[in-house]
Amino acid sequence: MNLEQKDKYVSSIILLLTFAMIFYLISNSGGSLVLKQRTIIDIWDDLINNYIDLILIFYIFICFQIAGFLELKYKKNFILTSLLSIVFTPICLFFTMKDDNNDD
Repeated sequence: MNLEQKDKYVSSIILLLTFAMIFYLISNSGGSLVLKQRTIIDIWDDLINNYIDLILIFYIFICFQIAGFLELKYKKNFILTSLLSIVFTPICLFFTMKDDNNDD
């Protein structure tokens, strides 16, 4: 088994364990998701008022993940791409990326 196959194997095991842990925590949470008679604006206000820290942490995490992907795949500067993805959106980086390897 070469190194790339081992990496894929370990990554799939970690992904499987993560999903198992998430499903276990959701099933044992004891809470129920009540969305009856609530509008989208009410749900949005509840998220902003109670969970803004988690939303920001998740957003920054996604920005860093995409910046790391761009660094590894396209040999871009991690700090610059992470700052651009935080200021703009992580998705806009994929549209603004230009392939520098077309000069061959």
